[in-house]
Amino acid sequence: MSYEKKINRIGIIGMLVAIVGNFMPVAYLAIFKGLSPSFSQVLQIWGVAAATYGISWVIQPISYYPALGAAGSYVGWISGSVGDMKMPSITMAQKISGYEQGTDEGDCISSIAVVASIFTSFTIVTVFVVIGSAVLPLLPEVVTFALTNFTLVSLFAAIYVQMLPKSYKGSIATIIVALVSYHLVKITGVPSGLSILCGVIGGIICCIIVYKIEHKSGQVAA
Repeated sequence: MSYEKKINRIGIIGMLVAIVGNFMPVAYLAIFKGLSPSFSQVLQIWGVAAATYGISWVIQPISYYPALGAAGSYVGWISGSVGDMKMPSITMAQKISGYEQGTDEGDCISSIAVVASIFTSFTIVTVFVVIGSAVLPLLPEVVTFALTNFTLVSLFAAIYVQMLPKSYKGSIATIIVALVSYHLVKITGVPSGLSILCGVIGGIICCIIVYKIEHKSGQVAA
């Protein structure tokens, strides 16, 4: 059996176990405590979640997969916090190791980075849960405001800067598409999640076009 088939088999089994595990608290409350929502309430809650996060269910696996790889995707999506924890770890690990995403070596490095970030984040979260409630109130309001509102933005900005040298034209075109889609969505009033979807798809298309143009010009020059 090939490596990819083994990863998919183990990953699917792990995902199924995780899904069952997520329903265990609900099953306990329903069986032993007699507490369970009605079917209409479940649909209502699911509808709110789908309206809020439905776009990300599609665009995040597509946009993160080249960096995560197969093994990293299974482990990353089970543990969560892919965008703000796993992606910075993968980007830095691949940069230090010198392996590109999309290669077998890059997938191996990303898997190691994902697992390492899980252990690191678990340790840090445990420490901050214990002492955070006592420390955070002592921080200035401007610091807590910045941590709450700009941490994730800063992480994505750092990732963008690290990926920028790979293709300056493609990166700049992606930013332009993202800004245009954001303002168009803001003007038209359609769901804001569509700006992310348009930005991701538009960025992919721009990078493909830039790659083909540069590749073609390179062949002509050769």
